Amino acid sequence: MIALMVALVALLGSMLTVIEVDQRIVFTDLYGNERSTRTAMWCDEETGRSIIWGVRPISYALAVHELAHSADCLDDRLLNGSPGFPKPAVRPRGVPGYCWYDDAEWYACAVVRSASP
Repeated sequence: MIALMVALVALLGSMLTVIEVDQRIVFTDLYGNERSTRTAMWCDEETGRSIIWGVRPISYALAVHELAHSADCLDDRLLNGSPGFPKPAVRPRGVPGYCWYDDAEWYACAVVRSASP
């Protein structure tokens, strides 16, 4: 997991900004629900740059998840899961709903799963 995190940071380079915040982030998710979370990510669709906000401590899995979103943004300036891990026709057992209903989330969750033992 750590090696994947380092590789993603190296890939993103100056196209990534990470900002530490002192409280949970409240935002409206892709489905229109207000959520509170430890991390959030924004993609600039004009440049492919991304910003990740986070409250410490952040697990390696959560860091990799947000970095995967940033790599997705850099790929084609959209959060669409385009770098890989195509979504199967049927949701695999054990995959949470949050990781299933959107291609960008499917991709980020798949990157984390690929690095998990």
